[in-house]
Amino acid sequence: MEYETFEQAAHILQTAVQTSADDQLAFVVHYWGAARQHQTNSPHRHSFYEACYVLDGSGEYEEGGITHPLKQGTLFLSRPHVPHQIRNERMALLWVGFDLIPDGTSPRWLDRFERMTASGPLVLHHAGESALVHVWRALSRSAMQVSEDEQFLLERMTHVMLAMFPQTFLGSDSPPIAGTRRAGSKIVKQAESYIRDNLGEPLQLEQVARYFYLSSRHLARLFRQELGTTFTGYVQMRRLQEAARLLRESELSVKHIADATGFGTVHYFTRLFRQHTGTPPALYRSRQRGAEAELVQLKKKP
Repeated sequence: MEYETFEQAAHILQTAVQTSADDQLAFVVHYWGAARQHQTNSPHRHSFYEACYVLDGSGEYEEGGITHPLKQGTLFLSRPHVPHQIRNERMALLWVGFDLIPDGTSPRWLDRFERMTASGPLVLHHAGESALVHVWRALSRSAMQVSEDEQFLLERMTHVMLAMFPQTFLGSDSPPIAGTRRAGSKIVKQAESYIRDNLGEPLQLEQVARYFYLSSRHLARLFRQELGTTFTGYVQMRRLQEAARLLRESELSVKHIADATGFGTVHYFTRLFRQHTGTPPALYRSRQRGAEAELVQLKKKP
């Protein structure tokens, strides 16, 4: 494909694909981009992932004080909140900015992306033959070919491509995803919905099991089998995800959010939230506010 075609495809995808979801994994896509001659940018950070693929030319990628050479066929992924910089000599580049939607993503998929994020700088040379890059190229070609009423296909291809990142960077170290759901899946899905709708309540295992006419032992076993986590761990994760959403999207006080998500006290909420995200709730909120302004500038990225 010619560079101009990649640029046109990125422009189409910018409008056609902004979210992508199934019953296990959900993404928001902030932007798509392509440039025949990418310009050196200033050191910066994102609150989300930014993936880049070098079509041609060379340059450098710096993250955490370490410089990585870039050349044709290099795939690299900037991690949320990690400072980085792309320096360009003469480089044709594709990029996409995206993030998980926690409320629509299963614990197993969250764990895969968290392990990838924690694994260090994500730079892969000779990635041109990887399945992920093949899908990215095919997606760009399809963007130029599908009709308006077929654009749902672009969303599905995007979903496949973004889901490939953990396997691409972790390889055999990537934790497996459960296959076909077992017989208890329907009950677990109902229990997940019940938990999501009642986060401000105590949500004890015995109480939820009784609601579904199950023994607490049986419900606990279903959560381990289907979701790979304990009942208590799942409830805590959902509470933290909802608290993070309220911090990002509302003006509610930290105390109000702690009550609304079932943590009980500000002290307990703050301690768990810091353990999970690395920052206390108030600082998390202020960073998210700053990231919104940064995103506006990034969308103008050449």
